Amino acid sequence: MDCTALKNDGSSTTLNLTIIDIEESRVPVYTYTTVNGTFTTLDEVAPNIIITSPADGATVPQDVAVTATITDVGGVDQSSISITVGGVAITSPTITPITGGCTVSGTATNVPLGARTVVVSASDTSGNHASATRNITVAESGITFDPNLDGTFTNKTQPVISARYVEVTGVRMFLDGTNVTANTTTPSSGVITLDYSSYGPLADGVHTVVVNGTSTIDSSVLSATETFTKDTVLPVVVVTGISDSDGDGYPEANEDLTIAYTVTDANPDVVWIGSASNTSSPGTLVYGSAQGNTLGNRNATLTAVDKAGNSNTSSPFHIYNNYLAYIDESSAGTFAGLDLTKTAAYNVFTSEVAQAISISGGAGEMNLPTLGTFQKRVTAGSGVVVDNRANDDITAGTFPTGAPYFVAPSGGTLNFAINVPNIDNATIIIGMANSSFVDQVLRGGSSSVSTSSLEQALSKEKIVIYGKGGGSYGYKFVRITGSTATDLGGSGGFTFNTDLPTMIRANSYDLSAGFNTATHGLGLPIGYDQTELGPGEYVIMAITLDNDRVAAITAMPFVVTEEASQFSTSAGMYSLGDPVVVNWGGAAPQNVAAVLIREGSTYTGNVTLDLTTLGTGSLQSMYLLGDGNETVKILYSGANVWISEGYGNAARAANAATLNIPTSDLLSGTYRVHMLAENGGNLTAYGSTSVQLFAGPVPTPTPQPTTPPSGGGGGGRGGFAPETGSSSLLIGSEGKLLRPYTIRSPSGITELNLPLGTYAVDADGNPLSEVSIDDLDPADLPAVPAGAAYTFAGHAVVCSPSGARFDPAISLIFTFNADQWSEIMQAAEYDASSLVVKWYDEEAGEWETVPTVVDPATRTVTASVEHFTVFGLFVEPGAVTPVVTPTTPIVTPTTPTTTTPVTPPAEGFPWTYVVIAVVIILVIAVGVYYYTRKP
Repeated sequence: MDCTALKNDGSSTTLNLTIIDIEESRVPVYTYTTVNGTFTTLDEVAPNIIITSPADGATVPQDVAVTATITDVGGVDQSSISITVGGVAITSPTITPITGGCTVSGTATNVPLGARTVVVSASDTSGNHASATRNITVAESGITFDPNLDGTFTNKTQPVISARYVEVTGVRMFLDGTNVTANTTTPSSGVITLDYSSYGPLADGVHTVVVNGTSTIDSSVLSATETFTKDTVLPVVVVTGISDSDGDGYPEANEDLTIAYTVTDANPDVVWIGSASNTSSPGTLVYGSAQGNTLGNRNATLTAVDKAGNSNTSSPFHIYNNYLAYIDESSAGTFAGLDLTKTAAYNVFTSEVAQAISISGGAGEMNLPTLGTFQKRVTAGSGVVVDNRANDDITAGTFPTGAPYFVAPSGGTLNFAINVPNIDNATIIIGMANSSFVDQVLRGGSSSVSTSSLEQALSKEKIVIYGKGGGSYGYKFVRITGSTATDLGGSGGFTFNTDLPTMIRANSYDLSAGFNTATHGLGLPIGYDQTELGPGEYVIMAITLDNDRVAAITAMPFVVTEEASQFSTSAGMYSLGDPVVVNWGGAAPQNVAAVLIREGSTYTGNVTLDLTTLGTGSLQSMYLLGDGNETVKILYSGANVWISEGYGNAARAANAATLNIPTSDLLSGTYRVHMLAENGGNLTAYGSTSVQLFAGPVPTPTPQPTTPPSGGGGGGRGGFAPETGSSSLLIGSEGKLLRPYTIRSPSGITELNLPLGTYAVDADGNPLSEVSIDDLDPADLPAVPAGAAYTFAGHAVVCSPSGARFDPAISLIFTFNADQWSEIMQAAEYDASSLVVKWYDEEAGEWETVPTVVDPATRTVTASVEHFTVFGLFVEPGAVTPVVTPTTPIVTPTTPTTTTPVTPPAEGFPWTYVVIAVVIILVIAVGVYYYTRKP
């Protein structure tokens, strides 16, 4: 059957076949079966698309709603349907099937203003494509708040409540449900604004604004709503408590302050100080150096801000400099307007403070022996508070190498430089020490010390104050008479005032930035004039008036002698038992003194300060232990300073030009001879030289007299030789070592340091008789747990016997050469703080960290260990191991009985506590001189 379509539109027609009659001309006759079918035309007709909205040429708002009907005889491919407005497609339009096709709808939002084209397109199932378009004009229509306050907080008294409207008629405003249209103005076309002069004041609280009207475009009802909070009340923040991390009870710089507070406010937001902040109330803030707590001597506040932007601060609280000791001494009284009943002392027992002042221009230096680690013990009194650093060890290298001296007749200029981190407000003062007072301090106090000598810790006749004025630096010599300061003259800019506190405050320096007299041409002349430094014992110090405290920051002593040295020794070498003869080349002084200190040895020891009663008795004792030897003696009768037997002697003679220093109880070796002349209670000359002492005859038959050099000193280290692998121990019945030991591993990389006096027992508590240390092959190292945050650094040791215990902890030190250190640092990604020492816990099958410090300068990693087992060096990212120079444990010897301290006076400049603060510098730096000042 042949069929021909009248229209190729893809339509189909059912064909039904019916046989009515069959005629055949031959026989036989066949039987036929009919089969019905369908006739389908080709689909060459595209879908029919009718856009029902918007109408062509319509003006519409920026949210354009589009609807259309799409039909096709052969069917519509729904996946091909798209709607675009201004070339931008509507995402996921809604498609609804209907007979013969579907409807489609969607809304384009925020269409740009102006002429735009709406296009609806689709294809049928045969791929025939069609589209329909409408040309529209997009006009601004609707209501918009400007400014938009929705969800905001404001502290404005009259916040602007205003809305813009376009193509809207019948606009009204409602405030908190009340129609306030009558209280609005129209400052410009299409704007409605609340008029406060008509409405009245707006109360604090939450407010809801509704603006509505009828659209002139499509007659729809348009409405906009905003809700905001008005809050004009300042928050009230109150500090309810401050706890400090060093335990002295005073808020200080460079410590963690935990500040508790409360905030009273309807809409609180945040409380902050520095970079520390918190949104809780009540709450706490941790304010440390990382959060900006780096400078003291200032008032600080907390700031509270609420959500509306109202800001308020707490009552101020004072942050002090980070002092070691606070001293309340009610009997101290006042001096020239300074209240001395409350004082404080900075931590002079750190190198950055003890060595903050360097002096140049002297004739020489009173050199120290080589100093190691010193233990320090401070007993606080009822009026003295010390922080948790009070009993910290004084590490090697803390103190200056000596104290300079000048010779008055030779003249010259004293220059100094000073730099103290984190101190931005302090005044530099130079005063002359009262030798009688300092002498009594060193002797541990005496009932013969008069009140006047205590009051005159430093002379009031001549004090130098450095300052500034007129934009330049300078200094003044002043005399203190009663409560008045008198100007004696000076140089450069200075702000003088007869009131001492006012003058100190007006002439403060930022010591953290440093100050150098040589840079500013402000060196002090040495001589005898009123504005020169004459003979005497001086101290340069920095003091500050910190809130209610007169505080000492740092100090450095020096001496000006009356004449040049005429000292010599009769020889350069002596046999032990023969005295070292000191000769003075001029007229015999009233007193001549000398001391021998062994060179080539390291002096450790301890210092004990008793601040129960402030005064000359506060220095209870000081021990200088040569090479750790604890058998001690008093260096000189009356001086409360002890030295290891065999390491030093002192002597004194009155009205004599010759002095003999005994040597029979000394060790052989090189000694520094310090020689001093005294007249009228003052140091008049100083000299020093080196001599050698021999156990047998001296090598040179005819020794020649020596010429004293400008200064002295010594170096090197002494002690028992280290042993390798193992060592038997000399130990007392109480389990304490009777001598120090150093035992190295066979490779020499690792060593054990066991200080004298260490309590050492085996696993059963019996005194330890032997110890050993052996390198451990990495292949034999106990396994590191899978997934551990640390990795083995290639070095491990076995310390035996296992389970041996030590108190205090001993040092396990890994020392590397340059190549080894380079490999280790590469493994640590050059972060020394990630290096840790761990011990292996056999029962738990885990590695445990022990206290570790790293010193990159010496390429050492030091661990403090309390028992013996397997130890290894590991890299643990994020471990934050201290990268500092390790300290060496020192055993404290038995302290002898001391004399009763003397009660401080009721009057005086703040030198009482200053002497206590700097006494260690005075003792060590100029100790050789002071030990032998008086009989």
